[in-house]
Amino acid sequence: MAIKYALLQNYPPKEEDVVYDTRDTMLYALAIGLGFDPTDIRQLPFVYERDLMAFPTMAMALGHPGWWLGSAGLDASRTVHASKKIEILAALPIAGKLHTRSIVTGVTDKGPGKHALVHTQRDLWDSTTGNHLSRQINTIIARGQGGFGGPNPLSTPPVSMPLRVPDAICSLPTISQQALFYRLCGDRHPLHVDPELALVGGFPRPILHGLASMGVAAHAVIRTACNYQINPVKTIECRFTNPVYPGDTLQVRMWYAETEILFQASVLERSEIVIDQGRLELLYYPASSDTHFKRE
Repeated sequence: MAIKYALLQNYPPKEEDVVYDTRDTMLYALAIGLGFDPTDIRQLPFVYERDLMAFPTMAMALGHPGWWLGSAGLDASRTVHASKKIEILAALPIAGKLHTRSIVTGVTDKGPGKHALVHTQRDLWDSTTGNHLSRQINTIIARGQGGFGGPNPLSTPPVSMPLRVPDAICSLPTISQQALFYRLCGDRHPLHVDPELALVGGFPRPILHGLASMGVAAHAVIRTACNYQINPVKTIECRFTNPVYPGDTLQVRMWYAETEILFQASVLERSEIVIDQGRLELLYYPASSDTHFKRE
């Protein structure tokens, strides 16, 4: 199956209206590991209906377009997230109705036998107020599916990671059922649940969703640098470098700057970097945050 470049260039947008409630908000938080310590009162507002808040990365899951590029010739078993950026434009309501719109913004062909990259953008609006809630910039990698005659433009230089000792380190667990929980938030790609399809895709077992891994990493940063205060969070972005398997422990290293935290995540059990060039931009540091060297 070859990628249909001409079709991708003019791929029709996917638009959808999504209704969600407080149960969905709490399920998402649980699916990225919030509540792992049920006695931590800082985590309760994300998993308990009293004073409930939506975790900032939940916008990535609401109205997830699913496998909407299938008619363009991409092989789903060999296609995963390469990078993600979410711009938080307004606070996400804990329940409501949204309008989402996904578009293809570009295609990169790395050549025969190499990878292809498909670049997309997704926007969310509050259907009641009209507020533009978030813009998400995505790149998916179609492994070994290059050579279809598309362009190969110069890529944007990645975020440079500091060479110095990190200012903070936080390790968070995932559980063996993590992907089964996360897929209930909207991304039901079978690669994350079907062992046979995972083998076809070159993985020994189903992998955790890239966006779930990003949510766990964002959780670690917001936990450590912001003391779970989410109002200042403006932008979160990262690149996915290796798969995370349900049950892995993510160790997130952080470097503080004026209004941003750079981060990188490894799987503790394999000492393998799984998220790189991470950046969380803040409007300001919360007064309750601890921006001194810290390990958890």
